[in-house]
Amino acid sequence: MKGGLNREMKFFRKISAVAASALMLGLTMGTAAAANYPAPFVVGNSADVAIVYGSTANYLDGVQANDIKDKLEASMSGTAGGTPTGGDSVLIAKSSDNLNINETLSGVYTGTVTDDNLKTLLADGVYIAGDNDEFDYEQKITLGSPELRHFRDSDYESLAGLTERTPVIGFKIASNTYVLNYTLEFLEDVTSDVTSSRMEDIEGSDLPLMGRTYYVSELQNGSEKS
Repeated sequence: MKGGLNREMKFFRKISAVAASALMLGLTMGTAAAANYPAPFVVGNSADVAIVYGSTANYLDGVQANDIKDKLEASMSGTAGGTPTGGDSVLIAKSSDNLNINETLSGVYTGTVTDDNLKTLLADGVYIAGDNDEFDYEQKITLGSPELRHFRDSDYESLAGLTERTPVIGFKIASNTYVLNYTLEFLEDVTSDVTSSRMEDIEGSDLPLMGRTYYVSELQNGSEKS
């Protein structure tokens, strides 16, 4: 028998955690704040900041953290402009308004982020199933409403190794907060032969997500599961 996948990517339960990690990395797309920061972010002409990432995070998170700190320090010392260089980026701002304290991401960027903005990360492509059937797809990101705030957080201070109360400017995101939504949409439904509830034409194939490729080791048809 044949099984099908609806066009929006809501069926890959086994790799949902991987996809979520990719979404969080997508925040490096270029969230923009003011170029000049007050103390304690600046001591003299250098950045007195720490970019925190988890101890069990992917090594790329460490690379990105160092890159963010270097660019922030360069911007504070006046040696770098406000235009990012290298890779994909999108400015979270309106033509008449930057992202300011107490404003939200979706409040200043109301559109959908597509390959018009992130030509590599969200490029259109073709998914090739295990039986070599081809399916065109598009990708997009819709921003949520986390708020840029000035706040103090003891957990951040502990992770950053700070011994004094230190206010920060950033996004304090509580559990279950909608940060952004990534969608991979097929232009036609993907179909597969189903054997014992397993979608065999999709298992063993490579699935593209946000510029990277993931191997589909197992996929079950929910309507066939007992």
